[in-house]
Amino acid sequence: MKKFIIVDGPEKAGKSTLCEALSGLTLHSKVVHWGQIKPDDRVYAKELQQEYNDPDSHDLVIWDRSWASEYVYGRMLNRQRRGATNPWLLSWLHDRAIYGNGMRVMLLPNTINDLLRRRDDTDLPVDPAGETAMFTQYAEIMGWTMLYNDYTQDNLGALVRTISRDLDYSTRNSLGINPKYFACAQHGMTSKYILVIGEARSKNDSKSMAGAWLPFTSAKMTAFVQKYLGYQAFRYAWTNAEDIAQSKVPMQYIKNAHAIVAFGEAANSVLRNIGIPPTHKFAHPAYFSRWNTDRGRMALGEFESTYKEAFTA
Repeated sequence: MKKFIIVDGPEKAGKSTLCEALSGLTLHSKVVHWGQIKPDDRVYAKELQQEYNDPDSHDLVIWDRSWASEYVYGRMLNRQRRGATNPWLLSWLHDRAIYGNGMRVMLLPNTINDLLRRRDDTDLPVDPAGETAMFTQYAEIMGWTMLYNDYTQDNLGALVRTISRDLDYSTRNSLGINPKYFACAQHGMTSKYILVIGEARSKNDSKSMAGAWLPFTSAKMTAFVQKYLGYQAFRYAWTNAEDIAQSKVPMQYIKNAHAIVAFGEAANSVLRNIGIPPTHKFAHPAYFSRWNTDRGRMALGEFESTYKEAFTA
């Protein structure tokens, strides 16, 4: 599986210089310099999916900017972008594609004056102090690696060595699987984890939620996960019954789960077929929205009464 390094941060933080230096880590690397994008963060999902579907094109893919910029500049420039008001959504749709297969690096200046001295009319019209604060906040909340630039060659070399070391560590036990079929936050799945299994993958997911391609990213499922689990959702592994049935998910990732939460009959059926009972099972969340039926109210009530126990197993 190829490796990814995502680099983001304020204008003139030195991202492009760092990305070019990182390209020397392997003979088969690719640097993508992102500028302003349209219509929104969905373009990142498309590019990530294409890279994973072409595993032999490059050993290392390096991005100069990412979805984190959607949050920062969406807020600062009052852009009508979904990521400006919902940073959790950005992470749910994109960060999970990098877990275990790469690094997310937030490059920051040692001082705000470092940015001020380098700014020119090609940069976005934002306050460097506020911009840096928002990138820092995003990195802290989403668990990005924060590194600091003092704009010297010695420091650049040190940054490259640090990223190379941490990249090797974070991917040493790489999942080696397309996150479309199995997405999680555990590097190498070496610790105890809860596995969440949903129904068959819907062909309409990408239509109902632009940029949807990872497990549980249809519009309804995304809203459901955020409402009940929030940032805790990034602690778990996620897949679909269909992907297990089609052998897209290695059996070891099912058997090694500390606990399994199954949503819907398809998930329960595939577990029965492989002889692994779920720790907890619930109706498919689609039933929960049927609040005006007895079945819907009962399914939702059962979930709400026990889901906290299920997700702390």
